[in-house]
This record gives sequence, structure tokens and C-alpha cells, in this order.
Amino acid sequence: MTAAHHGIGPWTVRDLLALPEDGNRHELIDGALLMSPPPSPEHQELSFHLHTLLRSAAWSAGAPVRLWEGVGIRLSADGALVPDLVVAVRNPSRATWPLLEPDDVRLLVEIVSPGSSTRDRTEKPYLYAEAGIPHFWRIETADYRGRDKPLPVILRYELVALAEYRIVDTIGAGETLRVDEPIPITFDPAALTTG
Repeated sequence: MTAAHHGIGPWTVRDLLALPEDGNRHELIDGALLMSPPPSPEHQELSFHLHTLLRSAAWSAGAPVRLWEGVGIRLSADGALVPDLVVAVRNPSRATWPLLEPDDVRLLVEIVSPGSSTRDRTEKPYLYAEAGIPHFWRIETADYRGRDKPLPVILRYELVALAEYRIVDTIGAGETLRVDEPIPITFDPAALTTG
């Protein structure tokens, strides 16, 4: 048993994978273990609606991708994050399974949660950009500072340089999001909160 199993850091991805399933979300940033409670029903409903829309669009377009919710991404030996939704290549590498490799990921989505809003808005996008993930979406559902748009709001980022994202769209409910990559899709963010 490593020191990390006794609560002393730094933790490694190997230590993380040895943790028992407890219903919480465990992540690592620079060897520090982060734990989040299970997401709320509203959060999961929005994630489900987005997953359904993206899966349908991928199937219609014949896009060579796979979609997962709550799957981990290995960022380094002491870094692993669990985004809300992952779009990856159809046949990802199994080198670090059950974690995905950043090279296999085309899009990550984070739905901002009250308990992790700072991490979702700042740390995670930086780490995803540093890992070279080409597309990132952040979905705001409450307490969003850009109150000029109705919720939910999707902020769409694209990688423009090593470790740097640029916001290319900010689309609120009642507007239309149009995307060509990694999956061609057009939808109103309001569709994510209606049954």
C-alpha cells in the first residue's frame, strides 16, 4: 500500500485507480486527490440530453467517434480528470484503460456545478488545453456572470495554441449552436433542460 492510501500525498494515477468505488468522483491535479459528491439529478438530466443529441448527430453524420459520460482522462502520472461528457475516437488506445489518453479525445464537456465551479471554469480548461484536447464546452446552468443570455449557456472553446483555448461561441437558450467538429450538430441549448 502506498503512502497515498493512508491519505498522505502525492497521489498517482495508479493510486487513484486502486480506490474502491464509493459513488463519489475522484480526480487528481498535480498529485492532489480531489473528491466530489455525485452530481445532482438536474445535472445528470442535462448531461443525458446532451449525450442523446450528440450520439444521434454522430450516428446521422457517420462520425467515427464514441461518447461516454463520467469517464476519466489520464493527463499525466499524477493527473487525471473526469469530465461530464467525452467524445473520443471510435477505437481509443487501451494503454491506460480504464482512463482515456488525451490524444484519443476530441471534445470534453463540463457542466458547471456549484461545488466545483472554480475548477470547472479555470483549472480544468487549462489542463485540458495543456493536454492538447482540441474542443472543450463549458455549460453554465446557474450563477453565470454573463447574465445577458438565458440559461443554460454553452461556451464553446477551441485549441488555438499549445495549452491555450479561445472562446469561439457563447450560446444561450433560445439561440442556435452550430458546430462542424468533432460532430456536425445544430441545436438550441434550451433542449438540454426540457424532457
